[in-house]
Amino acid sequence: MHLYDYTRPKVPNKEFIDSYWINIKEAIKSGYFDMIAHIDLIKRFGLDKEDKIEIAELLSKYKVSTELNTGNYDKNKMFYPSVELLKILKDYDVPIMISDDAHSIEALGQNFSHAEQLLTQMQYTKRITVEDLKL
Repeated sequence: MHLYDYTRPKVPNKEFIDSYWINIKEAIKSGYFDMIAHIDLIKRFGLDKEDKIEIAELLSKYKVSTELNTGNYDKNKMFYPSVELLKILKDYDVPIMISDDAHSIEALGQNFSHAEQLLTQMQYTKRITVEDLKL
């Protein structure tokens, strides 16, 4: 499920960005989800370190995992979440799953080796798999 509004303005205003974070935080606290994806998708419009820490604290407190999304790696050699946020998530012991956000069969598993390399380099050992989720 995507909480992202694809009809958003090209450059979202502060109200839109604040709404994004409110939705992410409320989803974490709701108890409905054991994983939240795309937690920093909005990073391209600015993201405060305080927001990152608050998200990590909530994920840890409510025992909700997140993803390392490889879907954008081919385009700009970046993952979602950012390395900076990954470091914070690691500090808060938030479990992470590598995902690809594939929109085609060809994209399945794409760039997982790069993601594995990054997580190994960071010594990010708290991992989950699909089998760990409460489906």
